[in-house]
Amino acid sequence: MKEKKSSKKPILDEFEKRVLHDFEQGKYTDVTTPKRVTELQQIAANTIEESHKSGGVPINIRLPVQDLAQLRERAEKEGLPYQTLARSILHRYVTGQLADLNHVKVFAGTFFEKLSPREQEEDEPKIQHRKTKTG
Repeated sequence: MKEKKSSKKPILDEFEKRVLHDFEQGKYTDVTTPKRVTELQQIAANTIEESHKSGGVPINIRLPVQDLAQLRERAEKEGLPYQTLARSILHRYVTGQLADLNHVKVFAGTFFEKLSPREQEEDEPKIQHRKTKTG
């Protein structure tokens, strides 16, 4: 995925402006040695490996403020951190364990799953019936 370049110039404070000016004037020298680059690459590799061992890879996503507020509210009611709830929701969705209510109707312990849009276009829409366990 190609990153978008921002057309906005960053707002710099006075200190940052001086550092940028000095950098552009060549007043800073690169002190990175090949040995240090190798060390940093190993640290990064270890960090990624540990992340995979711990059962997850950190991600960043942008959510609408209202969605995040509702997620935090639901998580609090469940007694969970909101990140854990979000992870659980994503896991259930990608493994097919989370039903899309736009495609499922619930009736007294059973659910009726609509056919695909293509199947719905046929002469007489049919409804598939699947029993669920109620408890």
